[in-house]
Amino acid sequence: LRTSHLVELFVSHFSVYIPESCSGGRYVEKRSAVDPDLDALRHRATRALVEAKSTNRTPVIVASVSCLYGLGLPSDFVDAALFLGKDVEDLQYGNAEKIIDKLETECLYERAPAFGIVERGQFRTRNKGTEQVEIRVWPPYSNEHVDITLDKDTGSFLEGKRVIFNENEQQHETEYFNAITIWPRVHYVTPKERVTMAIKSINEELVCREHELREEDAVLEADRLRQRVSADLEMLKDIGWCPGAEHYSRHLRGAKPGEPPVTLLDYF
Repeated sequence: LRTSHLVELFVSHFSVYIPESCSGGRYVEKRSAVDPDLDALRHRATRALVEAKSTNRTPVIVASVSCLYGLGLPSDFVDAALFLGKDVEDLQYGNAEKIIDKLETECLYERAPAFGIVERGQFRTRNKGTEQVEIRVWPPYSNEHVDITLDKDTGSFLEGKRVIFNENEQQHETEYFNAITIWPRVHYVTPKERVTMAIKSINEELVCREHELREEDAVLEADRLRQRVSADLEMLKDIGWCPGAEHYSRHLRGAKPGEPPVTLLDYF
């Protein structure tokens, strides 16, 4: 099957998940931890689906019940992607600075410490002389980081390389490439205009729900709701995303109450 199809796995990416709860005046805070290797599997699955038309292998996704939980819109995910290559002439983003800005603000990659190690979902830049800049980025679906060299002024793709492990030779080798697509770091990527509308909509629902809880004398629940959602709204304002964004999926895609969420099935 693997010769004619691309088989990927889509499961929950949580290694720990304890939901928050309030009972009898006792509050239990939510605790969760994402396993980067499980998260990588999820990203490989969606990558296989959105790249299906450009490959000769049909994707087959083996999934758990997680495939029914909310994800961001596939169209937003594809629109946010960064396409770079020597033969990519019609998709010029401007100079290198604008490409780096798109990587950070639209693809939502985190900037790594200047002298630290680049980890999954992070990137770092360094100047190569006065005319070139190198971007080291580690996509969440990849086993290794990639180095991309761009012309500072034009943003033209000059060179791409990655270090891979050759299992036959049992050694690491440098592989060069002429084009690359960098998919977003998270599945919830939303255009700025819709994020602004979502923040307003979320806040309106927060006010209503908080009022209902206080009317029921559920003060602890109301205070926690205000605290949690306010923190999420601040992150949405700052970077356009927040942990647990799936809880706001209806608002982020501008859907009406009662409409089914977008799931992995929509990526097919």
